[in-house]
Amino acid sequence: SITMLTGSSNLMIEPREEGQSVFTVYTPSAVLSVLGTEFDVGVSDAGTVKVGVETGIVEVADQEGNKSLEVTKGKQVTIGLDGKPSAPKAYNAEKEDWNKWYEGETKVAGETADTLSQTAVTRIEELKKKVADLEAAIAKMETKTAEEAGKAETAANTGDVKAYDKEAKPLVDNLTEAEIASRRDRKLAAMMMANAYTIRRLNALVKAGVIKPKAAKIKLMNTLTLQMNPMYDDFQARRVSEYKIRRARERRWRNWYLRHHPRGRTYAVKHKVRLPKFYTKHPVKKWKPRKNFRPRYLTGVKYRHRDYKGKKRVVKANFRQNRNWYHARKSPRMADKARMKKLERIRKRNLKMRRRRVEVRHVNKKIMRHRRDPRIRGPHTPGIKRPFGPMGRVIGPMGRVIGPMGRVIGPRGRIMGMDRPIRKIRRVPRKGRRNMK
Repeated sequence: SITMLTGSSNLMIEPREEGQSVFTVYTPSAVLSVLGTEFDVGVSDAGTVKVGVETGIVEVADQEGNKSLEVTKGKQVTIGLDGKPSAPKAYNAEKEDWNKWYEGETKVAGETADTLSQTAVTRIEELKKKVADLEAAIAKMETKTAEEAGKAETAANTGDVKAYDKEAKPLVDNLTEAEIASRRDRKLAAMMMANAYTIRRLNALVKAGVIKPKAAKIKLMNTLTLQMNPMYDDFQARRVSEYKIRRARERRWRNWYLRHHPRGRTYAVKHKVRLPKFYTKHPVKKWKPRKNFRPRYLTGVKYRHRDYKGKKRVVKANFRQNRNWYHARKSPRMADKARMKKLERIRKRNLKMRRRRVEVRHVNKKIMRHRRDPRIRGPHTPGIKRPFGPMGRVIGPMGRVIGPMGRVIGPRGRIMGMDRPIRKIRRVPRKGRRNMK
C-alpha cells in the first residue's frame, strides 16, 4: 500500500497471485483498492481525488471502508474531501489535461479553505478515538491469541492431529482478525497523515500567497491548526515510541500464522519456510475465508472478502535467483518489447501529467557594498592580519616592515616612527603621526 498526499501518479499494478492481498492507495478523501490494473490518480490542494482507469477495475471506498463504487476501464471519477464521488465520466489518458484540473481545484481551495480545514480537523479527532479503541482491542486479542496458541502447540507436541485441529480452530479466527487489525492500524495512520497534511498545505499556500482567503477565514484556519497540531504530534510521538512493541507483536503473529493458519502453512510450503516437523506433515488444505466472518474484538469493523477479479499473475522468471538479475531484465530474452514501449509511453505521459511548480520568491533590496582596500583601516572596518616577514618581522600596510615596539623600519634599516600607539609608550608627536595607519 502507499499513501498519496498531493500530486499525480500513474500506477501500473501487476495482477495479484491467488490468495494475495489487494494493493491499496490511501488519499485524504478515499481509499482505492486494486488487484491488477493501470490507472491514474491525482490529489489536489483541496483534498479532492481524481481517478482515471485505463485498464482493469478500481474499487473506490470512503475513509470508513464502506464500498462506494467500482470505476471500470475508460472511466474517471472525482471524490471530494467529504467522501462523495461524482458521476463516472469518459476518460482518455492521452488527452487529459491534469494541470487545468489542478488550477481549478486550487481556486476552489482558496474559496473554501476554512471549510476544508474544519472537515480535516473533525476527521482527525474521529481517527484519534478509533486509534485508541483499536489499541485496546489489539491488547485483548493478543492476550487471548497467546493462550490459544499455547494450547494448540501443546496438542501439536503430542502428535494428535484431531486434538490439534480442535484447539487450532478458534486460533484461526483470531489470526484472521489479527490480520484485519494490522491493516486497520496502517489505514488509520495513513488517514491521519493525509488529513494533517491537507491542513498544513492549505496554511502553506496562504502564507506563500498562492491562495488569498479573507482575514476571517485565515483566523479560523490558524485556530484549527493550533487545535490539530498537538493531536497529530502526540500521535506521531506515540507511534515512534511504540514502534518496537508493534514490530515484536507482528513478529509473534507471523510465527503463529505460519504454523497454525492453513493459508500461512500454504505460504510456508510454497516459499520453503522452515517449520517444525508436525506442521510440515500436517495436510495443507486450500483455505477460503468465511463470508459471514465477524470480528470479536474489533468493534465497528466489517470484514469484506474480496473475490479475485482479473487474470492471475504468472511469474515467468525469478530474477533474484540469478546473480546478475539486475542486468537480466535488460537482456533481449527477458525484456518484452511491448512492455518496454508501454513503459516509454507512460514515462512521456507522466512528464505531461507533472504538476506545474509554483515558485514564491522574496526579493530583497540590493545592498551596495564597496570593496574595502586592505590598506585602509577605518572606524567601521576591522584590521587585517599582518603576515610575518623574514627574521620574524611583521609586514604592515604599504609593505612596511614593523620592528620591535611597533616601530616602522625604513629601507635602510632606520626607524621611521610608530605604526600604531602601544600601551606604556610615550605618545608620538603630531608631526610623526603621518606614517601611522
